[in-house]
Amino acid sequence: MTDELLVEILQTGLRLELKAVDAYSKLQTITSDPELKSFWHSMMKDEAEHVSYWKRLVELAQEGALPQVFDSPGRVMNDLTSLEPKIDELFRSVESLPTVSKMFLLAYRMEFYMLHPAISLLFKFARLSRGEFTAEEDYHGHLNKFLTMLRKYATDIPELELLSDTIDRLWQDNVRLLQHSTTDLLTDVLNRRGLMQVMTMLASLARRNGLNTAIMMMDIDNFKKINDSYGHQVGDEVLVKVAQLVSDSTRASDVVGRYGGDELLVFLTSVKRDALPVLAETIRNRVQRETRFPFPVTVTIGIAEGTITGDVDDELRRFIREADECLYDAKRDGKNRVEICPVPAR
Repeated sequence: MTDELLVEILQTGLRLELKAVDAYSKLQTITSDPELKSFWHSMMKDEAEHVSYWKRLVELAQEGALPQVFDSPGRVMNDLTSLEPKIDELFRSVESLPTVSKMFLLAYRMEFYMLHPAISLLFKFARLSRGEFTAEEDYHGHLNKFLTMLRKYATDIPELELLSDTIDRLWQDNVRLLQHSTTDLLTDVLNRRGLMQVMTMLASLARRNGLNTAIMMMDIDNFKKINDSYGHQVGDEVLVKVAQLVSDSTRASDVVGRYGGDELLVFLTSVKRDALPVLAETIRNRVQRETRFPFPVTVTIGIAEGTITGDVDDELRRFIREADECLYDAKRDGKNRVEICPVPAR
């Protein structure tokens, strides 16, 4: 289902990108400083590339393939809309009196909305859906370039020094908020919230393209006994190592997350049924062989797979339930095993 407000937010972001291309192009002609002229040209080239990223995000949102990640989308829409006249007014001021301070303030206005953590989150989702989609990395480099040049000119202009410190703090807060909102800080894989958001997007794409998908649900055998006997710190070390081995054993297009406690979940798209037991056995064997603790560490894995044809949220809940049931069937039958649902999910 298409989220019209999300589409509107992204279309506004696209307009701001196009406005930035035009503004940076004009800044390079206004300035007399050769270094700044080269810098504004570089920023313009970056923004021209970013336009293609935003067009792709708009397409994905129009197809209903992006989750609504803004906690207050109406407020975000209002904030973005209010930026456009402010940018226009600032640019007219720069044209009439092109000082370095005004140029950097204009650039800050054009870059400010990118400091919203949800924008980075959308690029993260898009990268997971398309391996070649590098917007997340490109934007980090773009903003770091801007901060580096801003700091250089801020040494002689006090108001720019204050602006530099403010942006740096906002950027660090953005990175920290994104990390906390989607990533399990212990294992460095997705947390449950991030996992469900990414799976929803990828499952929507899989449904549209008729791809076979699968969920592997796994947990660490006797994990409570490990915690009780060796302490929670050792239990954490076991969980971190297992999560690392699972991540290393899967494809870049697969999604790994901590579903809860010692349960890890892998979501796979475009996967054949006969490949699933092979991958699961690879993971199970690696955990058994490559964990180095004074006690054995093993995992049990349950798998559900099939094509998604109905409501994505309902289908994902069913896949998770089926994988969980297979997992506990396998644990009941002896643990350190792989169990795949006998019939594909329908």
